[in-house]
Amino acid sequence: QGGITVPGTLSCVMAETVCNVETGDFSQDNALSFFYGHATPSENIQHYKVLVERMAAILEAFMAAPSGADANGSAGGHGGCTGGMFVNTMGWVDGDGLELLVHSIETLKVDTVLVVGHDRLYAQLTQGDPKIAAGRLPANLQVVKVAKSGGVVSRDSMHRKLTRERRVFSYFYGPRRELSPFSRSVQISQLQVFRVGGGPQAPLSALPIGTEKGQREDPKMKVTKMNVQRDLTHSVLAVSHARTPEEVLASNVAGFIHVTEVDVQKGILTYLSPSPGHLPSPVLIAGTIKCFLK
Repeated sequence: QGGITVPGTLSCVMAETVCNVETGDFSQDNALSFFYGHATPSENIQHYKVLVERMAAILEAFMAAPSGADANGSAGGHGGCTGGMFVNTMGWVDGDGLELLVHSIETLKVDTVLVVGHDRLYAQLTQGDPKIAAGRLPANLQVVKVAKSGGVVSRDSMHRKLTRERRVFSYFYGPRRELSPFSRSVQISQLQVFRVGGGPQAPLSALPIGTEKGQREDPKMKVTKMNVQRDLTHSVLAVSHARTPEEVLASNVAGFIHVTEVDVQKGILTYLSPSPGHLPSPVLIAGTIKCFLK
């Protein structure tokens, strides 16, 4: 939901101090972010699961590292000083949403779940549900039901959309407009823009003889290089740490840019960035997150 960086990401930060009482944010220094690229995981459930598993592996290594080390065991980190983690999940808990919730509990090795104001979900997690395979939930899992605070109402789709736009605006301009992003133009030929998923799946008859159904490449997990066109204007792109197209699928990102203009004839892309200078990587990831910054 973009609670740490921008919408369409899975992110985590060290909660070493209380959050900012005005903005509700924690310090984003050394934030770890993976770009999923969509407002809802239903756009690509397989990719969402891969990123959850990747983040879980990094966090497990981080917490197992010696005190004062990073996830690789090198000095200068914060490993060994963690007392656990808090996971803020999405509100989608029906159908595939329940599957993603159970997958997160299983993958992140969660031992306590707080269910806020949702009796059916509480019953599904405590009394068993045919949709949840036996043995997937940890044996030591504690599920605690918490009542909603008085006056709390569910957010409608328009409110969620506005919240996402505010999060994007805050990333570039700050919650109180205290920041000034930098505008920069770059030759499109110097960039590599990729998208995860998309494109039709080839029929089995079009594949090499002997290819089984399960051996076909999943189009949802295919990394495709995009031709930069004007429809990329107003998009939020992630600056990936990937060095090859194959690494795009599960690599974390350095940050985000907002495309303000695409001049195809001149071959120039203009974007906003939180920091000056060149991008740390020419490898960018596109999704469906767009925002009209004013």
